[in-house]
Amino acid sequence: VCSSDLSITGNYTSTATGVLDMEFTGTGTAPGLFDVLTVSGIANLSGTLNLEELVGFTPVLGESFDIMNFTSSVGEFSNVTGTDLGGNLYFSVQYNPTDLVVTVVTPEPGGLALFGMGVLGLAFYSKLRRTSDATKAGV
Repeated sequence: VCSSDLSITGNYTSTATGVLDMEFTGTGTAPGLFDVLTVSGIANLSGTLNLEELVGFTPVLGESFDIMNFTSSVGEFSNVTGTDLGGNLYFSVQYNPTDLVVTVVTPEPGGLALFGMGVLGLAFYSKLRRTSDATKAGV
């Protein structure tokens, strides 16, 4: 079980060299399944957010974790570690006006992969067109 809930009365500031560790052991709303930081004031975000799944936890695509709650926030973490969960699953961090949510996602196809698929599609279309034109010409 992880430490689960930590509350700060007032503002929270993470400096450029600061590290915030957040651990995950399970899903659901029961206390102790993942860390939650609640700030009654402004969350000034910078530095590193370290996401760590603990032994025995296997995240599932689509699961979300509300790991920080605050009145408002300034900035974003400049570095997020622990996002690769293996099995083509990743933690994605979403910065919202009053919370920070981590969701298990699969990566979107990269731009290069999409470009490559487009080139292959054009090559296939071109070959089909040449074959059709040759058939019409009686070759």
